[in-house]
Amino acid sequence: MDELVERLSAEGQKAVAGGPGPSVEDLQRRITEMRYVFIKFPDTRGGRLSPNSATAGSR
Repeated sequence: MDELVERLSAEGQKAVAGGPGPSVEDLQRRITEMRYVFIKFPDTRGGRLSPNSATAGSR
């Protein structure tokens, strides 16, 4: 598994799902209609996924 994926999926890692207006309705619409969800990891320092990351471009 990619190191980034391991760190972000570790137990106790905070994750916030949503978009510009995070609500249950918006989350459901993103899953069912748009087929993607924004996920923010607030306790990280930021950065970008590598194009070679296990999660980049996966569906």
